[in-house]
Amino acid sequence: MLKLNKVYCGNCKELLKEIDRETIDLVITSPPYDNLKKYEGYSFDFEIIAQELYRVIKQHGVVVWIVGDAVIDGSETGTSFKQALYFKEIGFNIHDTMIYEKNSSTFPARRDGNRYTQIFEYCFVFCKPDKIISKYPILSPKLKIEDASWLAAAIDGEGCFRIRKHGKNGSCYSNINLGNMNKEYVKKAFDITGLGNFWYDKNRNFYEWNVGSEDASKIVLEIYPYLLIKKEQAKTLINFQEYLRKENDKGGRNKVLSKKDKEKRLNFFDIMKQLNDGSIRESGFGEIDTTVRSKGKPKTANLLCDKPNKWAGVTSYDKKIPPVPDFSPRTNIWWYVTSFEDKNDHPAIFPEKLAWDHILSWSDKGDIVLDPMCGSGTTLKAAKELGRHFIGMDVSERYCGMSRKRISNINPCVDPDFV
Repeated sequence: MLKLNKVYCGNCKELLKEIDRETIDLVITSPPYDNLKKYEGYSFDFEIIAQELYRVIKQHGVVVWIVGDAVIDGSETGTSFKQALYFKEIGFNIHDTMIYEKNSSTFPARRDGNRYTQIFEYCFVFCKPDKIISKYPILSPKLKIEDASWLAAAIDGEGCFRIRKHGKNGSCYSNINLGNMNKEYVKKAFDITGLGNFWYDKNRNFYEWNVGSEDASKIVLEIYPYLLIKKEQAKTLINFQEYLRKENDKGGRNKVLSKKDKEKRLNFFDIMKQLNDGSIRESGFGEIDTTVRSKGKPKTANLLCDKPNKWAGVTSYDKKIPPVPDFSPRTNIWWYVTSFEDKNDHPAIFPEKLAWDHILSWSDKGDIVLDPMCGSGTTLKAAKELGRHFIGMDVSERYCGMSRKRISNINPCVDPDFV
């Protein structure tokens, strides 16, 4: 585990691996996005970093992801939304989509232009839930989109879904099989799922990957949206495995099968066989609901109440209703003066007050705040001022030095109104 209250120089996708699982309370960071932030020639691997953040953040912990979009060839890239959806895909809840509005812009709109002044960035607030809800057993961790689509194409082309008989009592089992003479091609299926068996059949000069039963069902759920040719076989396997799961829950895996149960299992076998040999084209099963929902809210939510109420003090005629308070929680659009006080040699800083407000909102005194791309140390400085522990990371030695210098003379805040 990395030591607290230090700034580490290196690539965060490697440094994050040195943090123990579920030890971080809050992450606040602003990554380099599109071509808006030239970061001394460095780039970052977004998906690996997102997965590591999911691993290190505590259940009910929060990640604040401050990001914007470049305009390239006349269109905004949409990178911010793609990243937000990926965070959701790997298990986070999108707790809130907030706006960080600036008081001015470096490049205001021209009267003869075609685009209004860009004056905000997104603050996506992600929360790690404690409960995943799915109709079916699911794979954990989920496959990356590119891996799921590749595997679907591979099985559509050279793989198969099967239901096979086992023994004389009518028992059946399901599996997925992929075979090819190219070792790396087949082994990739084994590597990206981490499930099943991979072997070489020397008699046929053939490599095979095979995965069965519930693991097969979990993989099918991942690749189902990307299947083009063998979707009906996938439906059959899912429904068969779901039937087995419900029946096994009732009587155990070794129960004696009734005549009706044998017929039901053999019916799944016949449907799959006919789909695979082309005798039929439809399984008769409906679309598979691959929706995965999650439950969980932030462990800490100290909403900042600084929005003045127009009707402050007003109550009912009989005064049975408490008077309207002077202030209420602010909205999720936060406005800041990006003053020269925040400026330094870093190309893309955000206001210290923005870091303060998020730290006050989503953490408690003594919590651990992480910024994996800390730049000039704005988040770290605010964390120290507010009595939180911090860990900072940056790939640039120059910016790491800048961060260390900024936080070296900071004393933790002792005013209880701010912590």
